[in-house]
Amino acid sequence: YELILIPRVEIRNAVPMRFGIVVTARAGSYRVPGKALRKINGKPVIEHLLQRCFESGPNSSLFIPVILAIPGADDGHFKWLSSRTCAPMFFAGADEDPLARLHSAGEAFGLDAVIRVCHDKVFIEPELIQLACNTFERKNLDYLYSSQFTAGAGFEIISRQALALASAKYKNVEHVSYAIKNITTNSHNLE
Repeated sequence: YELILIPRVEIRNAVPMRFGIVVTARAGSYRVPGKALRKINGKPVIEHLLQRCFESGPNSSLFIPVILAIPGADDGHFKWLSSRTCAPMFFAGADEDPLARLHSAGEAFGLDAVIRVCHDKVFIEPELIQLACNTFERKNLDYLYSSQFTAGAGFEIISRQALALASAKYKNVEHVSYAIKNITTNSHNLE
């Protein structure tokens, strides 16, 4: 895949910050194999999710690129997305380490902060992502999450520095949130 550099953008006259929505997905889910590729109303779950992400990103007033970070072994399962209108940028990384894959995707695209969205969060709300980005930047956070999000609507924002620390300290962790919460107290619960 071709690496596309993301321009630095200004958000509400604040210090310029590069955000990117990084959707972590894999075809080999252990509990529900192929979950991201299963269909709802004739369309794969991952395509529904990417559509929602694009409503928060490139098509909104706040430019936020959408990146699909997948294990290198799953490359063939997601190539068909490149022909869709909601085609993301792609990043293939560590097969068994979602935290390393997330960190590497952020580094590869030069992001200051990653908006982490799991492949089954099809109900994310574009307005909340924009509000969260503004809050993250205004408060100069390392980690933003919400315990109040509706099921299937969750996401979190993680700074480049927090991702670097967590991925150096923790290997092959499935629950990225726990690793991030263990390395920073500069966090905020968006309510």
